[in-house]
Amino acid sequence: MGVKNWRNIIPWRWVDLSELYVPKVAIDAPNYMTRRSSTIRSVASGRVPMTHIHLAFGTIRAALKQHILPIFIFDGPPETLKRKPNPQLIATAQLLYDRFLLQQDIHNSKVADALNETPAIRMYFATNHIKDLCRAIGVPTITAPSEAEMFGAVMCRDGLVGTLISNDADALLFGSPHVTKSLQFTKGIMECVTLSELERTLDLDLELLRDLAIVCGCDFHKKGVKGLGPRKGALELKRHGGLVYLLRAYGLT
Repeated sequence: MGVKNWRNIIPWRWVDLSELYVPKVAIDAPNYMTRRSSTIRSVASGRVPMTHIHLAFGTIRAALKQHILPIFIFDGPPETLKRKPNPQLIATAQLLYDRFLLQQDIHNSKVADALNETPAIRMYFATNHIKDLCRAIGVPTITAPSEAEMFGAVMCRDGLVGTLISNDADALLFGSPHVTKSLQFTKGIMECVTLSELERTLDLDLELLRDLAIVCGCDFHKKGVKGLGPRKGALELKRHGGLVYLLRAYGLT
């Protein structure tokens, strides 16, 4: 999660899929695939990992059965305040993917060993593979200008999709009015939250929620303010009227 200690303050709730006012969902693909992949055992050594294909096709099939169109959103270049781009890593993954496409051999030990050795390279490989396969079957994918959850949040805010699938609090802070942490298509339910619900829970508007993320520690300011968690931080922000005044009161500016 992009903000420290927010796991227990977001009022997630299970609701029926019929609550989706637009039968389309944006999927924060890196976040979603990483979470789902972690629950599946690793493939045997010497075999090119294909977990991402099973997950992607399973999600697509289940969504379409519910007459919901999934749209996979992938990361573009990272925000510079979060981390530096690593073009060499991307180039290595592309080289491995090109080799895999050329040989069409899931038992290529050189490709398999390289992918199983580095999770980041494996994710870039999976991204290329999923994009190609989605393109072949007509399922839309988008490469965001930067963060996938940011672009998905804008799509949801603008009414292009009914929800953004991500468990990252950044999605709410980017202004997505509806975020879904978990979807159970077979049961027709989703675990979700709305931005308005979070605002009511903490009695903060969106700007103050963003201030609270900085106070707690987030991807863009990892340290946060010592001694302030989400509950106390929310109270202090309301008391002082915003981040600038809180920092001034704490002698940090």
